[in-house]
Amino acid sequence: MSVIGNQVVIKYQAWNNVLNAGQIGDAANHTLRLIAGDSESTPSGTPVEVDAVNLPGMYRITITAAENLGSIMTLGGISSSANVTITPVSWANDVAVGGLCIGVNVGVEVGLGASVTQECS
Repeated sequence: MSVIGNQVVIKYQAWNNVLNAGQIGDAANHTLRLIAGDSESTPSGTPVEVDAVNLPGMYRITITAAENLGSIMTLGGISSSANVTITPVSWANDVAVGGLCIGVNVGVEVGLGASVTQECS
């Protein structure tokens, strides 16, 4: 499970509704949105195709620690390619407990309650 305030790599699918198959070579056509609670934003990362041969239509994007701030997150969007649908993906984040610091959140302030933060080092 990912932790609030940590970077996470999210995988999603671009599906061609006419071919009934994953759409390859489509990353540049994706306009993605990230939802955290009631807030919608554009993720800063760039979509990357995972493997056009063995996983056609599967893409990934890195959500930065600063963007991954909701307990429930959703990534979705559209493709400018005709007949291609982006399947939204949701994930749950855990709250860091007791200042737990794991590799990717080194140097990130982790909320430990209403008035306490700890910088992971």
